Amino acid sequence: MSKSAGRAANPACVAVVRFGYATKRHLPQTQAASYLSFMETFIPTLALIALAGFPLLFALAVAAWRHRRRRSMDEPTGPIALTRRWPRGPGGTAPVGPAQETFVVMPDITGYTRFLHRNHFAEVHAQHLVSELLQAVMAAAPPALTVAKVEGDAVLLFAPVEGRGGRSVDEVEQALLRLFRAFYQRRRALIRSNLCPCAACRHINELELKAVVHRGPVTSYRLGDFVELSGIAVVVVHRLLKNSVNYPRYVLVTDAAGAMIPSFTASGERVRESDRDIGVIDCHVYPFDLPDVSEGMDAVPPSRRVFRDMAAKLTSHIRSRRSVSRPAPPEPPQASDC
Repeated sequence: MSKSAGRAANPACVAVVRFGYATKRHLPQTQAASYLSFMETFIPTLALIALAGFPLLFALAVAAWRHRRRRSMDEPTGPIALTRRWPRGPGGTAPVGPAQETFVVMPDITGYTRFLHRNHFAEVHAQHLVSELLQAVMAAAPPALTVAKVEGDAVLLFAPVEGRGGRSVDEVEQALLRLFRAFYQRRRALIRSNLCPCAACRHINELELKAVVHRGPVTSYRLGDFVELSGIAVVVVHRLLKNSVNYPRYVLVTDAAGAMIPSFTASGERVRESDRDIGVIDCHVYPFDLPDVSEGMDAVPPSRRVFRDMAAKLTSHIRSRRSVSRPAPPEPPQASDC
């Protein structure tokens, strides 16, 4: 077999050989031979690289599919998931989905009002501290509890009971333990890294956390880009934030959610709260001592923690000053009466 026939016998090089013969008449014989030799070596190498890349692409596709499947399993099937699937109606609103039995949990930071009743410098630092604590609570709530919205110094959380994403009582109770522990861990870190002598930063230890737990049917609707939870269960949780309990730290559980008894608290006491619109609400209050926050503390060196805290507070103060000093937009001209 001739050399040219051997080249043509390689299927991967058929096009290259034909191109080489087509251009051979325009190139010197030595250049054409070196060109064909290079292409005969390059094409098999490129084919091997492509064959080796196929398993890598397949592995990446499988990993992406598993990630999407895991996210779909972790996503709740409750009110917010319903509004994600349903199309919007006129005016940007989504139709109300069917009511689902849902745990509604609302942690609330006590002492927030006293924090804001300071001078402007302390008020900015107070807002920064509360934001840090709320972020710690929201980060510890998933996967059992889903964040619906932030309302000042409180966070509205929910967990559907039924469906594919339904959560059990034990899962909700463990989520409560995590978010309480995260709150006091973050509070301890803020105290240890504080060097500011303002009124707010000197009283970080006055911030406490309480939570109200209720269970009932919850629906939802989408208004523009916002998803709102609706139902008497949501109203009950908001009304119970103002109660007659005098403990600094506690979990207030209604009789509707009475199956959940927090394991990290003391024995419950029966209380009865009344509301003008809802009526009498029977509950159990579970006070608790400060949880052990020695475990899980970040390993950041103290000097770096102090520097990071000072930089965050200074940034918050500069931003607030910039927003205060920004001139108001001019008012539109008033129409004359004549």
